[in-house]
Amino acid sequence: MKKKYLFIIPIIIIVLIILIIVNNPKDEEYYVLKDDKIKSITSLLGERKLTRKTKKKYNDTIIKTYKYKKIKNPSIDLSKYIIYLENESNFMTTKEYNLNNEKGTLQLSRYSTEKSYIILIDISYNKNSYTIKITRGKGKITPLNNS
Repeated sequence: MKKKYLFIIPIIIIVLIILIIVNNPKDEEYYVLKDDKIKSITSLLGERKLTRKTKKKYNDTIIKTYKYKKIKNPSIDLSKYIIYLENESNFMTTKEYNLNNEKGTLQLSRYSTEKSYIILIDISYNKNSYTIKITRGKGKITPLNNS
């Protein structure tokens, strides 16, 4: 009877290790949606704790979501990332935001490499985390009216 348990214990340990590896999301250097590549926040700023990563597809629309937690100062991270996106990746702000607020949302957009498609980056943040949702789908961009 003891030999049977000795055989089962290593199998249980192996299964637990596999579950831990599978459930521990890995971040990417680029957020890739078909032919569109966007430098990830971690490739720009360094390692951050990615706790959840999802991908959904609805017809021609692709949505990828990245949840980062235990962030020391989200407003500094996001400020640097927004500057990069606007200056180096041709994104424009399409929703007003104030990073001085403890929590909030913002949106940036640009045209996709494929005609008639756009890329939206929706970011929600609070005092120690942020979620980056990237959507690629058909549409037009309405720039933020700064007047």
